[in-house]
Amino acid sequence: MTAMFPGRITLALTLHRATNLPKTDRIGHIDPYVKVSFQSTQCKSQKSSALSDTPDPVWNEKLIFNLEEAVVTGGHTVMLEIYDEDTFRDERVGFVEVTVTRELFGVVAGKAIRHQFPITYVKSKHNTLAQSYLEVSFSCVYSYDTVARWVQNNIPASVCNFMDKRLYVPFPPEWHGLLLGLEFENGGDKIDFKVFTTIPDEGTYVDLALTSEPKSRIRRRGTVTGEPTPIKGTHLRYYEEVKLDDVPIEMDWNMVAVWKFKKSSVESIDLAKIVQAHGWKGTLSYQAASQILQGVELDPQDETIYFPLPSQYTFTTEDLIEPSSFVLVDWDKNNCDMKILVLDTPSNAGVGYDLSITGVEYNKKTSDVYVPPRPILGGRYRATRRVELDDVPYGVPLTNIKWEKLRLEEGKELRVGQFIKLTPW
Repeated sequence: MTAMFPGRITLALTLHRATNLPKTDRIGHIDPYVKVSFQSTQCKSQKSSALSDTPDPVWNEKLIFNLEEAVVTGGHTVMLEIYDEDTFRDERVGFVEVTVTRELFGVVAGKAIRHQFPITYVKSKHNTLAQSYLEVSFSCVYSYDTVARWVQNNIPASVCNFMDKRLYVPFPPEWHGLLLGLEFENGGDKIDFKVFTTIPDEGTYVDLALTSEPKSRIRRRGTVTGEPTPIKGTHLRYYEEVKLDDVPIEMDWNMVAVWKFKKSSVESIDLAKIVQAHGWKGTLSYQAASQILQGVELDPQDETIYFPLPSQYTFTTEDLIEPSSFVLVDWDKNNCDMKILVLDTPSNAGVGYDLSITGVEYNKKTSDVYVPPRPILGGRYRATRRVELDDVPYGVPLTNIKWEKLRLEEGKELRVGQFIKLTPW
């Protein structure tokens, strides 16, 4: 299956770094930048920023080119020229010439492979120095137009908003009631992935993560009134939105995973009951709470208190059961954050946790997924997930904040790249 613009591809060339560049001035080191030119094309050359006084520059800069497909399939070359920036005239110091082939676009764990190419220097005396190289990676980029037109031609009932660079794609039939949203940011180098629940809650729990990263932050937003919320610029409506922010545009979409579970509530307890079991009374500052509360863990540096929750919760500080999660209260200047840290324990297999606020309009819920689990409290515990209510205003009663334990069953997984099957050529 090919891209919807036959004969053209969009390519991202990332300049990572160079090593052992020669000294070109009497005083100080080279001020290097790289000029990139694709041969035998109408595409304009581009260059990186210049770095001051360094033989080992690290750019990590991405340059985007829209090219003829023949640049890759026809074995054309790309010239990477290293210059020394100077006040009066920049000096061409060395170059790397690379034949562009499909093999350059290899991916490992969702990320483009970095290639190290030896540098050939203009002055022969520099070629006798310690070997130096330029580190570069190549990846194909799916522009909004490319993706939108492919989706329109291949997935019925898709909705495209070309003005805002957003598109909405139904999941396969066995994932009925879910809609994938792709929102291309104005800068052109990031995509927000969203999963919308388009039917009233029927016991479905949806999760989303970038599996190539040790941490994925997602945001959950539901409707306050229970009525569906319109999706801007479309006729579509949703009941819940799960969002994965700022995925690099060149990321392999097979690394974006969606999970769907059948959920049922095991227990639901208001936060007041949890903290009162440890001696909480009235309104407490961190300093007061750290002296009064019993059976809690303290983090003085972040002014955070950890309330342990055993797998079978009983409201006594004498309970010696190992915790399955922690409820955290984190003090800020004018508000506080309420969090759940889910621990890597056998008791959490097939279990989910949630925090919610009732009685007030609130939509600042986020969730972090940690792969592998993240050590906390000096390494004594490992967390697999964090659920957070961010910036809860002072004055919201703790009785309005609910901690819920969920049973998750009949799990299904789908990678975005499995049903949006774009290939660059």
